Amino acid sequence: KTPAMAPLTTPRPSALAFRTRVATPLVPLQQMRSLAINPAKARAMPLTECKRVCDLTGKKRNNGYTVSFSHRRNKKIQEANLHEKRFYWEREQRWVRMKVSAKAIKSVEKVGLETMAKRAGIDLYKLPYNDRRPERMQWLANNNAPPRAKNPREPKNYAAINARASYMRELREETTVLIERERERRVAEAEAMANNEPGATEAAEAAIAAEKAAEEQAEAAPAEAEAEETPAEESE
Repeated sequence: KTPAMAPLTTPRPSALAFRTRVATPLVPLQQMRSLAINPAKARAMPLTECKRVCDLTGKKRNNGYTVSFSHRRNKKIQEANLHEKRFYWEREQRWVRMKVSAKAIKSVEKVGLETMAKRAGIDLYKLPYNDRRPERMQWLANNNAPPRAKNPREPKNYAAINARASYMRELREETTVLIERERERRVAEAEAMANNEPGATEAAEAAIAAEKAAEEQAEAAPAEAEAEETPAEESE
């Protein structure tokens, strides 16, 4: 007799296997795109995220619970009270910028910036700073502005920009003059109607028509001059 064959079944994973399984870190979309373009970066690029940690005290977020009236608990994250703060470094006469907690700000006021930086192992010379030395301030006063890198978005055609600005300025001035003339005409018309002067309205309308005719004649004069020059050039 042939022995009975055992059923081909795969062993079920135990609960311990699920507990000890390591979760794969989530990769940001920008890093995924860069890895797809250049797979060689996959080994050298660390999958890290920027954490909200105090630079001086190392204070970071804490796990806590929100407790309702019926004592039901829900997990939450208590973030550290961090601030982007500038501190004045007296020895080097400069402002240094750090991300610190509210407790670290009080500690700096109590024991000093250099002491707190020494405890945290921070080199203050490597932090972003704003130099306030007397020599630097004197140089800024003499040169009116600090040296800056070129701005690629800075406009190049200043002549066109200035021409446009002058045109808009002239247009505003002409509009102001026309508005003032119209206001004066209406005031004069109202006064004439109040005094019942005969022929005041006709006189105002005639003055307006004369102004319009003078403006049209001034605009048409350059066109007539160009028309006269064109036949003369053709005859030559």
